[in-house]
Order: sequence, then structure tokens, then C-alpha cells
Amino acid sequence: MTALRQMRWRDLWWLRGQVFATALVIACGIASFVATYGTWQALAQTQADYYRQYRFADLFAPVKRAPLSLRNKLEQVPGVAQVALRVNAEILLDDGNREVLTSARLVSLPPQQPALNGLYLRSGRWPEAGGQNEVLVSETFAKANGWRPGARIAVIMNGRREQLQVVGIALAPEFIYEVGTGALLPDAKRFGVMWMAYERLAPAVGMQGAFNEALFRLQRGANAADVIARLDILLAAYGGVGAYGRDDHPSHQFIRDEISQNRIHTTFVPAIFLSVAAFLLHVTLSRLISLQRGEIGLLKAFGYSASQIGRHYVLLALTMALLGTVPGIAIGAWLGEALTVIYNDYYHFPSLRYVLHPFNVLLALVIAGSAALFGALLPVRRAIALAPAEAMQPEPPPRFHAGPWERVAIVLSRTPVWRMTVRQLLRRRARTLFSLLAASTAMAILVLGGFGFDTLDAVMREQFDELNREQVTVQLREARGDNALSAFYRLPGVLQAEAFRQIPVRLQHGHHSKRLAVLAMSPTATLRVWRDEREQRLHVPQTGISLSQTLADQLAVKRGDTVTVTVLEGQRRQRELQVQQITEQWLGLGAYVSPETGQLLLGDGGTVSGAWLRVDEQAWPALSTTLRETPWLAASVRKADIKASMDAMLERSVEVATLINILFAGAIAFGVIYNNLRIALSERGRELASLRVLGFTRQEVLQILLAEQAVILLLAVPLGGLLGYGLCAWLSERLVTDAYRLPLVVNADTYGTAALVLLVAAALSTVVVAKRLAKMNVVDVLKTRE
Repeated sequence: MTALRQMRWRDLWWLRGQVFATALVIACGIASFVATYGTWQALAQTQADYYRQYRFADLFAPVKRAPLSLRNKLEQVPGVAQVALRVNAEILLDDGNREVLTSARLVSLPPQQPALNGLYLRSGRWPEAGGQNEVLVSETFAKANGWRPGARIAVIMNGRREQLQVVGIALAPEFIYEVGTGALLPDAKRFGVMWMAYERLAPAVGMQGAFNEALFRLQRGANAADVIARLDILLAAYGGVGAYGRDDHPSHQFIRDEISQNRIHTTFVPAIFLSVAAFLLHVTLSRLISLQRGEIGLLKAFGYSASQIGRHYVLLALTMALLGTVPGIAIGAWLGEALTVIYNDYYHFPSLRYVLHPFNVLLALVIAGSAALFGALLPVRRAIALAPAEAMQPEPPPRFHAGPWERVAIVLSRTPVWRMTVRQLLRRRARTLFSLLAASTAMAILVLGGFGFDTLDAVMREQFDELNREQVTVQLREARGDNALSAFYRLPGVLQAEAFRQIPVRLQHGHHSKRLAVLAMSPTATLRVWRDEREQRLHVPQTGISLSQTLADQLAVKRGDTVTVTVLEGQRRQRELQVQQITEQWLGLGAYVSPETGQLLLGDGGTVSGAWLRVDEQAWPALSTTLRETPWLAASVRKADIKASMDAMLERSVEVATLINILFAGAIAFGVIYNNLRIALSERGRELASLRVLGFTRQEVLQILLAEQAVILLLAVPLGGLLGYGLCAWLSERLVTDAYRLPLVVNADTYGTAALVLLVAAALSTVVVAKRLAKMNVVDVLKTRE
């Protein structure tokens, strides 16, 4: 086998350009797999360990106010294994900054670690029951505001100014994704979580001897739906707004959806790269075996078996794959660590680290090896099937005849160069088709990478400039009568106020159900508007209910169907409402009714729970001060702050993601075009050398060589654009969560950038091949027997 081994290393050196191009594509595919698969593993495993170690609750039951003595009854509910009671309160920080509203969620703590939803203490100590307003602060909130243990924070709590002392920095499994009311992305500067001893927090917010949230751990095998139903009945008298499971917890939803999307990317992107790599290996080995017919015949004549020769070419393909896999694993590990750093900006774990497990390395090797074997399958079968006598003779020229398409194309081709190009393309249809598909794939990947940013830009522009026309959203601590609207107008700088009422409900249609808050608002509202799929503006219907498209899909309803609405507060009425509209809403789940329908559901005379405000920006400092000092307001959100937070967070990742996308897609384009040019130069060497003898210049010969690839490239741009658009449409349907739904938006700039990258990759390939053509010895080429 020594001769075959030497032959293999000689071939690798002789094919070094094509080996590099193929290895480059394989490296990109393996890098994307190692990065996304390892990140998915890190997120999923870290989440599971965190939940288990710190006892993340199975059920949550918010109430208005209930006595601590209710614990015994809650523990006796069938299916409940453990109960924890606590107090939550929303507060505003009085930090002296009149331009920014900073809010926090205060959560009560027992003297020691909570039985459920425990805390990871990063630094400092536990608050003491007798301490002077001692608090733990979430790590990201503390970092963003420069707080350390010992810092003092001025807050407005229940209408009174208080001083809180930071004694520790902590993390909690229920706040992995720490986002404030009305926000879409975390903004640690403007919102965070604090924990205070129950003995200090409860009296401060009027909850002495009471609780407003219960947490539950279920017994093994317990039916969560049955337990929720019993808890709702038991807590109804105490202002319960419906218990819900872990799947409906906001933080858990975000991290669950992120893990689910990572699973899609783990298989989707690497599969594209490795499919192209398999094609490149197939073309390279096919040409190599065609050139080595004589050597194959001699080897068989000297006693080498078909299996030994087949193994030689298989090992050659595997070696080429390995040359790309090793750097691909290293690059993937580096990208995985970079992704983990980005995830730590969004999700907060005690320790989220990317670890390159040996199994992942083995899996990457298996995947790359499988792609190599798939690409080598047909060429190796040809090599094995060659008889010695047949192999030692020159390969008979293929038989071609001009078909109807070729005749038409030749008539339309005015110059000999284009006639030769047309013949080459049409007589090698399979190679032309796969080369076109591979180049189109590079274009499609670039379009797909730009799609994410185009759609985010479209969503933000529509959400903040067209649909959400208010400047400030305020929410009350508890629903008040219609006269609250006049109180909003008395706030400094308010030019327009539109009230809304949030009604906690459970919507049901057949066996589909969803717990959320229905929004009762005026049909004539102008500060919040919606549209249908035809971009037509919609008004809240006077009767019935309006649902967002995502919610309608989850409930499996369409316009005209009836849904059962069960109110989860007050008299807990149940009504059947007809779906009057389906809105095109990209962010969150939406259900909307008129104030009259809201009164019918609640059975009251009309109450409001918040308002959207249009304000004079010049009066914002005075308004922010008033909002901090108004005791009946629970939370205030300024739209400009949300938008600024989203812009800052997205800007950090756009440049890096775009660069990686261009490099990876450019690698495919370079690999495909360079490989095709090298194969064409090898196959048509005698032809091109003969043209040089006949008087053609190097530039004219290069033009003949490039014309075929130019046609493929020109066809790949529109085809790749269509393919990319189709992939974007597929992803927009797959990546649908409760938090968002992606519109299918691809800007012209994205197509232009993708085409430019494809052309640059083609230019680099052309430069490399042109240098090789310039060094070609015409006499040596004409002496070859092929």
C-alpha cells in the first residue's frame, strides 16, 4: 500500500488549489455546526441545571391580596408537593435623572433561601429581617447602574421616598430574561429586580400578614391543568387572576424559544455548506479519476484489488474533508464562545460557558466524513468498475449531438467564443446544473443573513413609527373608574390620553386554549392602531373580539369562528365572542375588544388600568418627576427609551453577524467558482493550448475559459435571490413565538450586497486561475495524450 499512499499525497499536492477550496467550504459548514450545536447544548443544559438546583417553580398564582394562613389549604390541593408565598411590588427609582424613568420589581424573601425560586448569591450577603431596607439587586441591574454592596438607592415605594441599601448581588432562575413591563428587550439601565426581606417589604406595600403571589412545585405525575383549575377556584375570592404554568412564564418562554430556534440553525445552515462540499468533492474526484485511468489500469494489472483502489480514493476524499474539519472545529469553538458572550447580554445564568465536548468533535468528524463519502460515492464506483485493459486506453470522447436548445442557442450566439460556451454548458448539463445550484446557494445564504436585519428594521419602524404612536404608556396599580382619564390629562405636558383596560382571560377554541390579557380600548383610538394582511387600518370592533394572526393560529380559529372567553378576575364571567378581525401583529399576542364588550366581560360600569399618552417633549422632565411621585401609578414606559435600548442592543450584534455571514457565503462562492475554473482549465487544456498556437492571445483564451463561469454567475444571481427569498419565507413561518413573528421583508440593499459578494468571490477566483493560465506551457500541454 506504500505506492498508493505516495500517490495519495502527490494527488493532494497536485490538487492543492481545489483541496483548499473544498476544505474552506467544509470548514465553514463544520464551524457553523460546532458553534450552533455547542451553544444549543450549553443553553439547554445550563437552563436545566439552573432550574433544578434553584428549584424553579412549576406553577405561579398571582392574587390581589390573600392571608398567609391560606397556605394550609393550598398545600392540600391534590397534586401540589410544595408551596411558597411571597409579595411582589413595582417601584420607581428616584435617582435624580429627570430624563430616564428607572423601575424595579421588588420581591420578598424569607430569612433563608426560598423553598422555590431560589437565588444564586454572586456577592455580598443575605438581607436581614431587621435590617434597614436591605436589598439584593440582580447582577445586570447592578452592573448597568454601577451599584455594589454598600450602595444606597433612592426609590419611590407606595408613594413614599425610601432609601434602599444594597447588601448583595444575585441571580434567579425566574429572571434569566429580565425585561420590564411593556419592553421588548432587556434594558438593565432602566429595569431590574431587587429582593427584600418579607418583614420589611410587606408592611411597606400594605401586605403585612398577606401575599400576592403563590409558587408551587407539583408532585410527580400530577396533571397541571387540574391543579390550576382547583387553584383558580380557591384563590378567586382573593383577587386571583388565574394560575399559570412554567410554559407561560415570560422568562422561560424567551429562553425556551431561543433554544428551539438554535436547534433549527444547528441542522439548517451546516447542511447547506456540507451539501456544496460534497458536490465539490464529487467534481474533483470525477476529474481526477478521469485523468488517472492509465494509473488505475496499471495498478489493477500489478495486482491491486478494486477494493484497495476504491479505498485509496475514499481516503483521499476523507483527507480533503479532514483538512477542512480540523480548522472548522477550532473556528466553531471560537464562534461558540463569542455567541455565548452575546447570550450573556440577554440571558442571565450563574455560569453560561461554551464547552467543546469530545462527543461534539466526534460528531463533527462523522458529519464531515459522511459528506466526503457521499461526494466520493459515484466517482469511486467508476474507478472500481474500470477493467485494466479498458483503463489503460485513453477515455473515449463523449458522443454529443446538437439538441433543439443547443441549435437555438448556437444561432443566437454570434461569436465563436459564445458558441463554444453554449456547447460546454448544454453538453454537461448535470455539472452546469449543480454548479449553478451551488453558486445560487452562496447568494441565498447572503440573502438569508440580511433578512434577519431587514425584518427587524421593518418591525421596529412599523411598531414605533406607525402603530404605536404614543410617547408614554402608564399603568395603574389597580383598575379605576373612567374618571382616571381626566387625571391623566392633568399630568404635566399631556396633549392626548387614550385609556385601556387589561382583562386577564383564558381563550379557548376546541382543545386549544391560551392565557393572556385582553385589551379593551376605544374603536376610535388613534395612538394605537392595527392593520390587516393587506395593510388596511383596522378599528376595534364594537362587538366580538379581534385577534392577532399568531394567536388565531395557536387557537386554530379564523374570522367568523367563536371563542370562549373566561375572565380570570372579579365575577369570573364566561362569554362566547365571535372573531370579527384577524390583525397582522408582529410583536406579542394580541386580543382586543371594545370598552362595551369589556364591561360585559367584567360586569362592571367601566374601569381603566392604564393609558397611552401623547406628550410635549419639552415637558418630559416635569412629567417624569410627577410620574415618580404619583402613588396610584404602577409603571411608566417611555417609547423613546425602549427604542433606544433596542437600537443599542441590536447594533452590537449586526456588524459581527454580517461579517461572519459574508465570510461564510463568500467561502462557498469562491470554492464553487474556483473549483469550476480549475476543472475547466484541466479539461480544456489542450483546446486552449491549440488556440494559443493558432494565434489567440492570453486574454482571448482567458475570456473563453471565463465565459462559462460568467453565464453560471449571471444566472446564479437571480436564482440565488429567489432561493434566498424562499428560505426566508420558510424561516419566517418556522420562527414564530409568543413574543414575535417575523414579516417577510428583504430589502433591495440585501440583494445588492449578496450579488456584490458573489462577484468579488468570482473575481478572486479568476485572478488565481489567470495566474495559473499565464504559467501554462503550451508545448507540454500539447504533448499530453488527452
